[in-house]
Amino acid sequence: MQIPASAAQAALPLALPEKTRYSLDRFITSPRTQVALDAARRFVKGDFGVLVLTGKHGTGKTHLLKGIYHGAGKNCVFLSAAALVKLDHGTRGRVLSDAGRARTVCLDDLDQMEADDGFYQRIYTLFNALTASGGRLAVAMRASPAKATQLPAYLTSRLLTGMVAPLQRPDGEEQKAILQKLAADRAITLTPRAAAFILARSHRSVGELAALIGRLEHALPAGAKRIGLQLIRQVIHLNRP
Repeated sequence: MQIPASAAQAALPLALPEKTRYSLDRFITSPRTQVALDAARRFVKGDFGVLVLTGKHGTGKTHLLKGIYHGAGKNCVFLSAAALVKLDHGTRGRVLSDAGRARTVCLDDLDQMEADDGFYQRIYTLFNALTASGGRLAVAMRASPAKATQLPAYLTSRLLTGMVAPLQRPDGEEQKAILQKLAADRAITLTPRAAAFILARSHRSVGELAALIGRLEHALPAGAKRIGLQLIRQVIHLNRP
């Protein structure tokens, strides 16, 4: 479905507006992200029409795709394949048909295992509509199109006409920088012990770090801006399955 990139975190009281938070200029730069970040910037400038961001869960693909969405200018649509596959066929068709008239489409999590061929045919139609109108398509998926065996050949061949840019999970220092930025974005601070506790137990997933910081922010007493070890232990315990 067509959604603003902010929908997933609409409930969080952010100190920075989402457009600023996801600015490409604020994306953590490292050897693990530089190729993809450079590609995203070139895509936004209009250097090419198809970009595929690849990487395992937690590498920051969605974050970078949101940066493209906010940097691409007017008439840009952000779509989640995970949400699209849950829609009835009629609604899904209308959403994708409308997206085909956009200037830029950002499509997250394309390689959904539960998607059927009808879904991928719709994406193929969207691709062709954008190509015919001079529009652009940025996609995030776990594997390169050439290795994503669930994708039909007719869609794989189209995606491979663009640039494929991989991301890798952040290492320890990058993870620390991301954690600090996530806290600063919400105008809160972490004690050294609290930060060390999080990093020692993290799976190096950008999304998981962002979700945890969001939960911690909500758990803070009114007016408090400093997160300590005691609060973290309480929040992690309350969120255990």
